[in-house]
Amino acid sequence: MGNKAILSVEDDQEALNALRMQLERNFSNEYLLEFAQNVDEAITVIDDLIAEEVNVILLLSDWYMPVKNADVLVEYIKSKNPSVRVIVLSGQLDIVKAGQMLEDNIIDRVIMKPWDEASLIGHIKTYLAG
Repeated sequence: MGNKAILSVEDDQEALNALRMQLERNFSNEYLLEFAQNVDEAITVIDDLIAEEVNVILLLSDWYMPVKNADVLVEYIKSKNPSVRVIVLSGQLDIVKAGQMLEDNIIDRVIMKPWDEASLIGHIKTYLAG
């Protein structure tokens, strides 16, 4: 497992539980898995991991969340680790903003909810291999 982590951020508890099960089933032997329910909690997790010299290599995040949206989180994590890969999971999305973030290589992929586990895991494996 070492010093690499996958961070999932989702304000919907049911969706977060689904992500937890899917990620644990596929990646728990190789990576530290962390979960947060909002942007502020995620930033605390990121800071704690950095203090422990753990590198967040993949961020899976819902887009719209109470108080702060994923763009704030993405900006923060990229300031700490510019090479982090980012997958946005969303049921609703600002297509113009997401398109610009994809074009500018700020995020790597947008997957609309509900997601297909095999597809999500395939994308994750592709990003982790790259």
